[in-house]
Amino acid sequence: MGNHKIVNGNIIPLTEEEEAELLVKEQEYLDEAPDRARERRNEILILDVDPIASNILRWNSLTDAKRTEWTNYRQALLDIEDLDGYPDNITWPTKP
Repeated sequence: MGNHKIVNGNIIPLTEEEEAELLVKEQEYLDEAPDRARERRNEILILDVDPIASNILRWNSLTDAKRTEWTNYRQALLDIEDLDGYPDNITWPTKP
């Protein structure tokens, strides 16, 4: 069965024009995948990493091992574009 829509409870096949529009939207979504991945990465950096790494008191309260974990985590986030599967199937690094 091809693509369809439901109108008033009835399944109706998409017109050729609607199919073409759907294909364009799907391609736009795929083309935007790198931007979405970078946005997510940036949000993680801003919300999770920066409050620790940029706060000297918090940073200095960490053990050397924890600082290394956070440094490696931050670098892994920055290197996300180099991972296999980018941008569609990303295995995000684990937060320390």
